[in-house]
Amino acid sequence: PSDPVEVELEGLPWKATEEDIRRFLNNCKILKIVMILNEQGKPSGQARVQLDSEDDFIRAIKCHKNVLGSRYIVVRKVENKEHRRKQGSNKETSAKCISANRNFPFQVKLGGLPWK
Repeated sequence: PSDPVEVELEGLPWKATEEDIRRFLNNCKILKIVMILNEQGKPSGQARVQLDSEDDFIRAIKCHKNVLGSRYIVVRKVENKEHRRKQGSNKETSAKCISANRNFPFQVKLGGLPWK
């Protein structure tokens, strides 16, 4: 058996739920879903999903640019080196995100911020 694989979903409707994501990735064995929140604690339209195996990733990537609600969803693999870099970097902004246990710490990289 292969190791778990993490994917990032972007472009989610703000009202999307974990159940919506499970239906969107309906043929994948999902271990964990983390909905990314913005600085106001509201959904950002992004989520991280931990899948059981590389086979599940192959099924998930087939959903790339499929529609959920009225939005197309970007599905991309989170590479191990990217995950380690984000987890270990002091330059990244840490944020609390909701998950099934509501205590899962997660880091979010912010880009395109104004200079002032």
